[in-house]
Amino acid sequence: MQYCAGATSEEKVETLKDTVVRKYYALKATSGSHSPSALALQRYIPEVNLKIDCCYLSNPYATEVFMERLKADFNDEQWLHNTIESYPAQNRQVAQDLSKAIGVKPQNIFIGNGATEIISGILTHFVKGKLLIMLPTFSPYHEYANKETIIHYYPLTKTETGFTLDHEHLLQYCITNEINNIVIINPNNPDGSYIERDDLRVFLKNLYFMDNVILDESFIDFAGDAESMTKDFTNYKNVTIIIHYYPLTKTETIIHYYPLTKTET
Repeated sequence: MQYCAGATSEEKVETLKDTVVRKYYALKATSGSHSPSALALQRYIPEVNLKIDCCYLSNPYATEVFMERLKADFNDEQWLHNTIESYPAQNRQVAQDLSKAIGVKPQNIFIGNGATEIISGILTHFVKGKLLIMLPTFSPYHEYANKETIIHYYPLTKTETGFTLDHEHLLQYCITNEINNIVIINPNNPDGSYIERDDLRVFLKNLYFMDNVILDESFIDFAGDAESMTKDFTNYKNVTIIIHYYPLTKTETIIHYYPLTKTET
């Protein structure tokens, strides 16, 4: 321990580590479900020289690749200026443009700013009764659930190579416990486990009795050659799909899109 000269034993001097920890926890308490941003950390904890942002959603080693793609995709400088300097289109117009690209009707598309915003909206306005969440999972799914919602946590089976899901066992669990809402993250966040497309089709079909099947495909781009289930969207009347789109071409708007409302009956 370190003490001030002439101070009593109760007057402990705060070390640099103590200062950083104290400030971090104070900042984290105001940051919601996400960790504080690198900018916030540097601003509020200047004692730390932050060199790399280790947030799992950032990639500090891809900046040069991004800049190369940015210059190639936006080689029309005047078009880029016009796009940046103009007020963005309304969500309704963006949904109409996106509809042509993904084959989902505009009235079935809801656009949000960040997956957490969409998740909060779904859980608040659509999910009632019982909700099954597989573990491990993305924390907002239980953080934003209504207080009246009864959450059932279903642990995935841990193996030497990762986590796996026994579809038949889960299906029987849902029927036995009268689960009427379920979250399926594919690939799963945070472990990356993946349900193959054909298996997922069968699984979704067997969940016909659910009020809401939330299929979160936010990280589908990291699943190799896997395709989004948006092409099968109209085959299911209780499925909500959350998906990111990262269009960086002249014909599309730079924004995240989340087609997630139910198909028409």
